[in-house]
Amino acid sequence: MAVAGLGLVLGAAYANSFGARLTLDNKLVLLHDPRLAAKTWADFRLIFTENYWYPSFPSDLYRPLTTFSYWINYQLHGNGGAPGPYHLVNFALHWTNALLVGLWARRLGGGRVTAAVAATVFALHPVAVESVANIVGRADEFAALSIAAALLAGIAAARATTRRRRWTWRIVLGIAALLGVLCKESVVMLDVLVPLQDWLVL
Repeated sequence: MAVAGLGLVLGAAYANSFGARLTLDNKLVLLHDPRLAAKTWADFRLIFTENYWYPSFPSDLYRPLTTFSYWINYQLHGNGGAPGPYHLVNFALHWTNALLVGLWARRLGGGRVTAAVAATVFALHPVAVESVANIVGRADEFAALSIAAALLAGIAAARATTRRRRWTWRIVLGIAALLGVLCKESVVMLDVLVPLQDWLVL
């Protein structure tokens, strides 16, 4: 019920974003990247061997999993003619991230009300608008997903009652961090956040 309620509130807040057209960086990433239309392996592998802004200009940014998500969208829905499905993915990611923030609050000892408030504040905070409404903000949504998953895995590892479970959760944490870095480089902040969480609250 709480999940659906958060989705309704979030949907009301972002309803007008689903019709937003492709502007600014979206045009470069979604309209001018031939990798999104790739049908052969030779073309598809460029997602993992070229930079994020390929072929528009050289860059050190490497976000192959974010680009791969655009490729899936493109293969299913095309690009410029129907940006709605791209917006829907961003919305779903943000909804998921808000739920994970609520779960994180619960794992840290907060009650249901505290968790609901944390999830709602995260979901509706104005700082997230660009990440949700701007399609290329998906990299930020993936980064948040990775960080939330890693922090939850860190809690589970710290509280594990057996060595096997502890290492299982540490592996999950590592996988979440690795996938996150392949979506957006700022996920490296987990090198600080996980130890900080262990020191401050666990």
